[in-house]
Amino acid sequence: MKVSDTGRIKKIILPTAGGPNARLAFEWASCIVKQNKGQLVLLYIIRTEIERKTAEHQLSETKKGVQYEPERVKDKIVLGKNIVKTIIKESEGFDLIVIGASRESLWKRIRFGTIPEKILRSSDVPVLVVKKYEGVILSWLRRFIAG
Repeated sequence: MKVSDTGRIKKIILPTAGGPNARLAFEWASCIVKQNKGQLVLLYIIRTEIERKTAEHQLSETKKGVQYEPERVKDKIVLGKNIVKTIIKESEGFDLIVIGASRESLWKRIRFGTIPEKILRSSDVPVLVVKKYEGVILSWLRRFIAG
């Protein structure tokens, strides 16, 4: 894993669209930057300026209820047509990408892949994918029944 000259992860980027694991990813990233006295960029990608209010709301929701140091966190909203390419471009110069796992069905993951998986395959920056443990039964039900 590539880290800064001090051997610590100082700059983290967390791309989010408010998915089911976004808040947990934010908690993890916040803990890392607090421990390492680093900076966290919470990234939201929009396709048109019309989506800016939604982006601001989602960024706020992601942080809601999480204890973090506001001076270490910066919100960033960028225009981008291709989500994965935009995340890869925006992550240049960072030590780590933290992203919440998606909750897509097994069929959709096999057929299309997920954004976290595509970022893992494309990024030169290390990626930490965070997922809340749901238990074995609920996890299997989501995989095979959920659309």
